[in-house]
Amino acid sequence: MKRVRRGVALLAAMVLSACGGGGGGGSDTREPLPTVSQNINPAGARLDHRARNYFPAASGDTWTYDLQQSHGTTEAAVTRTVTGVSGSSFTVTEAAPGGTEVVTYRRSEEGHLVVNPFQVIAPDSVSRFIGDLLEYPEPFYPIGATRRIIRQGVWAEDLDGDGAPESFRLEWSQILVAIGPITTPRGPLADVAHFRNVLALTLQPSSRDYESVTITSNEDAWWAPGIGLVRLERTVEDADGVAVTLPETLVLRSATVGGQAVWPRTDGTVQSLALMHNDLVYDRTRNRYYASIPDSVAGNGNRIAIINPSTGAVSYSSRAIGTSPGALALDAADDALYVGLDGTGEIVKLRLPNFEEEWRAHLGTGPLAGHLLAEDMAVSPADSDAVIVATYRAGLTPRQGGVVLVRAGVLQPTKTPESDGPTVVVFDAAGTKAYGLKTYSHPGEVYRLNVLPDGVTYDAVETTPDVYYTHNIDWSAQGLVVGNLVVGASDLALRGQVNVLGRCRAHAVPNRLVCAQNPADDGTRSLAVVDANTLAIVATPAYKLTAGGGNDVPSQLVPGPQGQVALQMSDGMPNSIFQELWLFTSPALQ
Repeated sequence: MKRVRRGVALLAAMVLSACGGGGGGGSDTREPLPTVSQNINPAGARLDHRARNYFPAASGDTWTYDLQQSHGTTEAAVTRTVTGVSGSSFTVTEAAPGGTEVVTYRRSEEGHLVVNPFQVIAPDSVSRFIGDLLEYPEPFYPIGATRRIIRQGVWAEDLDGDGAPESFRLEWSQILVAIGPITTPRGPLADVAHFRNVLALTLQPSSRDYESVTITSNEDAWWAPGIGLVRLERTVEDADGVAVTLPETLVLRSATVGGQAVWPRTDGTVQSLALMHNDLVYDRTRNRYYASIPDSVAGNGNRIAIINPSTGAVSYSSRAIGTSPGALALDAADDALYVGLDGTGEIVKLRLPNFEEEWRAHLGTGPLAGHLLAEDMAVSPADSDAVIVATYRAGLTPRQGGVVLVRAGVLQPTKTPESDGPTVVVFDAAGTKAYGLKTYSHPGEVYRLNVLPDGVTYDAVETTPDVYYTHNIDWSAQGLVVGNLVVGASDLALRGQVNVLGRCRAHAVPNRLVCAQNPADDGTRSLAVVDANTLAIVATPAYKLTAGGGNDVPSQLVPGPQGQVALQMSDGMPNSIFQELWLFTSPALQ
């Protein structure tokens, strides 16, 4: 019962702080609170669901939870393990950030009790007086009814230094809110019992020079049949409602109960395609991906591959598009595909679905290089004939060649300086501004660009935390998605950061991001589905369950149709050719 232990520790610290560490010595002493020991149970027919086994506790049972706090999901997990069973008693070891705690529980005819929760942290007489506390009664009391546990009396320690012991009041109320279905990151669950627990602990100083101090823990807990605790939301506040610890949420990630995995990893399916390609985009109108195939691929080099998301079948454009097709971009209506040609330093506009050429434009030359090449492109949502291009200079450092604007096949004269600036670009929703990210730098830099009739200029630039090798910038309703960061479009200020690898994209699902997860030690490789408003991780579908077998962390992500994300696999270096394409389909991505 960590909330009880935490509350006692906080209260003692607050009283000592208020008292200046003891030595009050005043004669104006409060009368101690009268002794009260009450268990107040509600009336009504009880609900006997003991056969469902809401509180499993066999030796070796283990539950692992993602810990979510105000800034999102933390790297550290919370693990609870049944480490000892003896008769009706069992112990649970909880490993969490900040340390490990062992708590003893006991089953009785009343239900599920926590054994002597105040042992060690309270005077012996107080811990014996409080005794074992009924944490979850079985059978349950009626839905919506409140039961209370009250313990009140002398604390048996002089914390304020006036020579008299303090008093305390412990009040615990519990309501069974509902029993029914819930949705978890791992799928839906039925008959889940939702309890609301409120624990208020007050220490009253004996000296009237000091005020009483109260800490309240508010907790919502969801228990699933045959699984146990699947979600817990907790806040700890003082009497003024001010949080004294970070609000936290535990979300069950995995569990083994009775020797069986609760959720065998069946998070989705993967179609692995051995497809060497330079870039990938998804056509939502026709439900297919396009990939640019390098000239080194025998037979189909210099063509556009067309990939069926459902079957993984690959076909190719009927003719070569040009020499060494690289960067790709689609217009807002999916009517045209833009292709950067690295062999000739051009971009070509192709009319879909038949890849008929409308025009091509040369991107110019740099003073120290030959052709400028397209590293990334974005098409204006307001004018499908206007495309901005982040160019690069092959073989030079720094590689940037400046950002240019092409209108109707004509390179416009105004461009940003070479040797600096963004390497990936995106338009805003209206097409009035563009944004860019410099990915090959420490720290990163985000740019806002003016889109003029005759080209592009810088409007503003701000530094960001490192987003090295993140070859994407996306526009979203919450701001710019830059690696694992969200940056405000109006001021380029950091709005928040997702605790994952630096590869996130605006998801096809509204108000969601999809990110590459940090690899797990057990070999599991997962994506993270993220709430774009709070940046909390809401699902972690695994696309690979065992370690080894070559590279298994995607270099880039491309959200595809509902429930699918394409994973581009390479050696992770900038502008390397992607060796494979994995199409990962999962209900958690919907």
